[in-house]
Amino acid sequence: CFFRPNYERAILVASLIKTHGLTSTLEVGFGRGLVSVCAAKAMEEQGKGTVTSIDIQFDEQHFLFSYRGGWMSGRT
Repeated sequence: CFFRPNYERAILVASLIKTHGLTSTLEVGFGRGLVSVCAAKAMEEQGKGTVTSIDIQFDEQHFLFSYRGGWMSGRT
Protein backbone atom coordinates (compact mmCIF):
# COMPACT_ATOMS: atom_id res chain seq x y z
CA CYS A 1 0.00 0.00 0.00
CA PHE A 2 1.27 3.47 -0.93
CA PHE A 3 1.14 5.84 2.03
CA ARG A 4 2.39 9.35 2.56
CA PRO A 5 1.72 11.72 5.46
CA ASN A 6 -0.95 14.36 4.77
CA TYR A 7 1.46 17.19 4.01
CA GLU A 8 3.36 15.06 1.48
CA ARG A 9 0.11 13.97 -0.20
CA ALA A 10 -1.04 17.59 -0.37
CA ILE A 11 2.21 18.65 -2.08
CA LEU A 12 1.97 15.70 -4.46
CA VAL A 13 -1.64 16.50 -5.41
CA ALA A 14 -0.81 20.17 -6.02
CA SER A 15 2.15 19.16 -8.19
CA LEU A 16 0.04 16.73 -10.24
CA ILE A 17 -2.64 19.39 -10.77
CA LYS A 18 -0.07 21.88 -12.04
CA THR A 19 1.83 19.36 -14.17
CA HIS A 20 -1.24 17.96 -15.91
CA GLY A 21 -3.35 21.14 -15.96
CA LEU A 22 -6.24 19.53 -14.08
CA THR A 23 -9.29 21.72 -13.51
CA SER A 24 -11.40 19.60 -11.15
CA THR A 25 -10.92 17.18 -8.28
CA LEU A 26 -13.18 14.96 -6.23
CA GLU A 27 -11.90 14.13 -2.78
CA VAL A 28 -13.68 11.41 -0.82
CA GLY A 29 -12.98 11.73 2.90
CA PHE A 30 -11.40 15.13 3.41
CA GLY A 31 -10.07 14.67 6.96
CA ARG A 32 -8.61 18.01 7.97
CA GLY A 33 -8.82 19.43 4.44
CA LEU A 34 -5.14 20.03 3.73
CA VAL A 35 -5.21 18.25 0.36
CA SER A 36 -8.34 20.20 -0.62
CA VAL A 37 -6.68 23.51 0.28
CA CYS A 38 -3.53 22.68 -1.69
CA ALA A 39 -5.58 21.49 -4.67
CA ALA A 40 -7.63 24.70 -4.60
CA LYS A 41 -4.47 26.82 -4.38
CA ALA A 42 -2.89 24.99 -7.34
CA MET A 43 -6.03 25.53 -9.42
CA GLU A 44 -6.22 29.17 -8.39
CA GLU A 45 -2.67 29.64 -9.66
CA GLN A 46 -3.83 28.20 -13.02
CA GLY A 47 -6.75 30.61 -13.09
CA LYS A 48 -9.54 28.02 -13.01
CA GLY A 49 -10.73 24.90 -11.26
CA THR A 50 -13.20 23.24 -8.93
CA VAL A 51 -12.59 21.19 -5.80
CA THR A 52 -15.40 18.94 -4.59
CA SER A 53 -14.95 17.24 -1.23
CA ILE A 54 -17.33 14.79 0.36
CA ASP A 55 -17.15 12.96 3.63
CA ILE A 56 -19.54 10.22 4.63
CA GLN A 57 -19.82 11.30 8.24
CA PHE A 58 -18.61 14.77 9.12
CA ASP A 59 -18.47 15.10 12.88
CA GLU A 60 -18.18 18.76 13.88
CA GLN A 61 -17.25 17.86 17.46
CA HIS A 62 -14.31 15.76 16.25
CA PHE A 63 -13.21 18.61 13.98
CA LEU A 64 -13.33 21.14 16.82
CA PHE A 65 -11.52 18.73 19.17
CA SER A 66 -8.72 18.27 16.65
CA TYR A 67 -8.05 21.98 16.31
CA ARG A 68 -8.95 23.47 19.69
CA GLY A 69 -7.72 21.16 22.37
CA GLY A 70 -7.14 17.68 21.13
CA TRP A 71 -4.08 16.44 19.32
CA MET A 72 -3.18 19.98 18.17
CA SER A 73 -3.07 21.51 21.65
CA GLY A 74 0.28 22.93 22.57
CA ARG A 75 1.43 23.19 18.94
CA THR A 76 2.19 26.46 17.23
